[in-house]
Amino acid sequence: MSVGQIIDKLGLYLAKGKLGFQKFAPKIEFNPYSYENLKVKYPLLDKSYELSKKHFWDDTEVFNSLLEKYGFPHIPQEEKDALLKILSIIYYGEIVAMLVASQLLNMVQDMDAKKVLSAQVIEEAKHVTAYQKYLSMLGNIPEIDPNSRCVLDDVLRTRSVALKMVGLHLLTETVAYYLFTALKECYKEPILKGLLDYMARDEAKHVGFARKYLPEVINKISYLEQIRILLKQLEWTFHITASILRLKKAGEILGIDVAKWFERGTRDFLDVAYEIIEKTKFANFSIPKNVSEIISKKILQIISSYN
Repeated sequence: MSVGQIIDKLGLYLAKGKLGFQKFAPKIEFNPYSYENLKVKYPLLDKSYELSKKHFWDDTEVFNSLLEKYGFPHIPQEEKDALLKILSIIYYGEIVAMLVASQLLNMVQDMDAKKVLSAQVIEEAKHVTAYQKYLSMLGNIPEIDPNSRCVLDDVLRTRSVALKMVGLHLLTETVAYYLFTALKECYKEPILKGLLDYMARDEAKHVGFARKYLPEVINKISYLEQIRILLKQLEWTFHITASILRLKKAGEILGIDVAKWFERGTRDFLDVAYEIIEKTKFANFSIPKNVSEIISKKILQIISSYN
């Protein structure tokens, strides 16, 4: 018997022995060797992944071209402080979004979803890098707002795929999208506006991922888990309201009507959230939409009257 034959037979024997003992090792939830991975189970997710590749942009190249075109931004100190207050929350959120997307990449059980999440990790990393470059021109950023941190920490720490997706792809991505849009439309600093144009398109795709895949995830959870998600959403709503109240003054300095943008964001959030829940077994086991709308109007009144 040749050396090669010995290695062939011994290698096969040792490999089968090791694989046989793997039943005592930590379980790998997703089987990367399954034939099923060849199939496209969710065509809409596959399309979303293709769009991510098509719309890919280089954050460093975009930033440098904007800086070359418009020059270093000269922003009054009051506006600079207001920008730092708002953008710092978004920046911290982008870091957490990158980490949570990478967690979900290992947690979801469908190859199509994994591909979309792998693209999102890169997109969030680009956002983080773009903010690093832009914020460095403004000065030292403030510490994370405590109420914002409560929400972000919850999303980062939970082991529930459903709760992570609700927290990231529904709640924080929607907040980020409307902060982006408000800054783009109301504050005309051209470098920031140019960066936000790219980021807003990415965030819209991330919310779209929830519309396409979250119903599948929610249909697999228990009624007890659904109750937990509903309660957590109420808690998060309180924390986000407290954070928005603190941003109102900064928004006014930058020409942003925070109450108006909260109303727009909440309306779209509720539309997407109830569109998703209607596709699940919990369609009749959630907070009625008209109740959520009443709560939103009360919060809007609080924000509008806050000084």
